[in-house]
Amino acid sequence: MKTKILFTGLAIVLLSAFGFAQKIEQGKVPSAIVSNFEKDHPRAKDIEWERDGDNYKVEFEIGDSKQDHISWYNSEGNLIKHKMEISYNQLPVKVAAKLESDFAGFKTDDIYKIDEGGKTKYKVELKNGKEDLKVVFDENGNLLKK
Repeated sequence: MKTKILFTGLAIVLLSAFGFAQKIEQGKVPSAIVSNFEKDHPRAKDIEWERDGDNYKVEFEIGDSKQDHISWYNSEGNLIKHKMEISYNQLPVKVAAKLESDFAGFKTDDIYKIDEGGKTKYKVELKNGKEDLKVVFDENGNLLKK
């Protein structure tokens, strides 16, 4: 009985490991993906690749900005999502105004601009004492997710 439980537990751990992104060397990323990435971000540095299901995820920085970027490419090499860390003053005026009116008393922590499917949204992590919130807005300051 103990062997069966141990075997089941081990199988669950091994199977769950395949559900998470796995770091890989750039040489193991399909050349179409690497080529498109290099074309999209010719000044990228500190590049780290991961396999994320059927897609490939790449984390990197551009130039001396130290802003974090993450891009996802499908197996055909097409960019499907791009996420970059931005500063508060890079938010659209309508998003900043909504934060000030609806989340007064909260301080911004991390802010991301996310481009996916031809649409842009902004994810903002907020803190107020012990309370942490993650909110997502469209470009017009409409709250999409809280």
